[in-house]
This record gives sequence, C-alpha cells and structure tokens, in this order.
Amino acid sequence: MVEHGQINLRVPDDAKDTLKGVADKIRRDSGFLARLKRFMDEDDGERSAFLAERMDRLERRVADLETARGGTAPAPHASALPRQENMFDPPEGDADSSGTAWATGEGRGRRLTPAGKAEMQRRIAAGERDNEIAAALGVRPNSVVQARKASAAG
Repeated sequence: MVEHGQINLRVPDDAKDTLKGVADKIRRDSGFLARLKRFMDEDDGERSAFLAERMDRLERRVADLETARGGTAPAPHASALPRQENMFDPPEGDADSSGTAWATGEGRGRRLTPAGKAEMQRRIAAGERDNEIAAALGVRPNSVVQARKASAAG
C-alpha cells in the first residue's frame, strides 16, 4: 500500500487548481510521477528531451500512417524547420499582390493595415475559418472573431 502524506505550500492563487490536479494525477496514475520528475529534471529550458522524444514518436507514427495510405513523403523533422520567434508574426513576405503588408507592428501590438482589413472581410465573406484567416494575415484568431462579430452586427 502506498503511503500518502500532506504538504502545505504557499503558491499564487492561479496555480492552486493546477497543483491540485497534479496531486490528483500522481495519486491515480502510478507512472505520472516518474514522467513529471523526468520533465522537471531536464536542464534544457528550450526543448526538453522528454518532449523531443514524444514528438519523434508522433512524427514516426504519422509518417507510417501516410506511407500506409499512399501519401506523400513525410514532413521534415521539426528541428530542421526554421524557428519563428513569435507565433503571431507572419512568415517573411506576407503581403498582398500589390506588395502592401496585411499587418504592421509586432506581437500583441500587431494591427491590420486598411488592405489587411479589406482582405479579412473578403475571407470572412468567403467562409474561411477564423484560424486560417488569422494565420494568413498574421494576427490573433480573436481579432478575426471580433471582426466577424462586428460585420454581423453592422
């Protein structure tokens, strides 16, 4: 039988539910503690070996499934892809056919240009999904949701 103990910790209020969930998972899943320790012991802050190993397994499975279905060659390993510093920054050269950029600014300060707003409305009217529009224009999906609500209201 496994002994259980009690521990009192001072943590920020927003971390309490997460820590309760971790404690519950440790009690219910005998292998979770070992996985959590391995994750916490990693000294590579950028990419843990635990996550890299898991990603490699998933990529192999996807490649096997694509091969079995007669699909195309598997995508390159994630480590071979260029790294984008901010997930909301669009790829280089993100502009319309006239050369006008869809958005200006960086990160949370990213704003659509007039051409970008027009393109967003065109894509909304065409029925594209919010995530697709956001990725194409280099803005957050919530920006598209708000624009969709505004166009429906007025």
